Amino acid sequence: NQSNASEGTGKEINSTENRPLKAEGPERGGKWVKINSERVEDFYIFKYEASRKDANSTNEGESTIPYSQKGVRPWNEIAQEEASKACESLGEGYSLPTNKQWQAAASTSEVEEIKGNINGGEKSSSKACETYGREGPEKICLTGSGPESWENSEGIEDIKGNLWEWTDTVVNPEKLEKSGESGYVSSFNGELLDPELSDREESLDNSFYYSSPKGERAVRRGGGWNSKRISGLYSTIIDRKPEYSATTIGFRCVYQN
Repeated sequence: NQSNASEGTGKEINSTENRPLKAEGPERGGKWVKINSERVEDFYIFKYEASRKDANSTNEGESTIPYSQKGVRPWNEIAQEEASKACESLGEGYSLPTNKQWQAAASTSEVEEIKGNINGGEKSSSKACETYGREGPEKICLTGSGPESWENSEGIEDIKGNLWEWTDTVVNPEKLEKSGESGYVSSFNGELLDPELSDREESLDNSFYYSSPKGERAVRRGGGWNSKRISGLYSTIIDRKPEYSATTIGFRCVYQN
């Protein structure tokens, strides 16, 4: 089953369990978007932030199988290492996105700007999403429950805000030119590990960059529900070890055959 993603150049498909083993696209995992990019080889990415396969709108579920589906609680509070294993459990060719793949999926140009759940689902759009949270101020959206303005040009939901998303990229910030620096991203490149930095007014989609000054760190992207002024399609944070987890961090999977 294949259809054009609305208002996007990506191709949205539904995985099925009955596809032949040599199917072109992913055979499992729910809804995917195909990304055609000059930066990396073509691949597929979850349309929605990953959830557990048995998740619903009120329960995160218990399954260890990641799934791309609308209107459920996303899989958060997960370490990069665990997220990587979850994606790989889908089979050969499935993984966390590389930092380059995530960026290729986030934006096909350096000038794209979208809205998202960056302020608790309340003020970041004229139409709030369906939120849930534990006791306290958490306002995480159910997957794909926001307005159309939260969907990028490829047809991918919540790629800006809601949850920070792990990539499979791990770097030693000491080897980066921008080691220990922070600021707003003002120039675009495929990696965004050493971008040009500026004031917020001159930034791309208000995107923020921070790199820890030392140690092996996993790269996460996009922004969270409470990130406000530092969420963006080019936001890149390199400050936590791969075993770190938090309620503000989730992931999505990719497939490349």
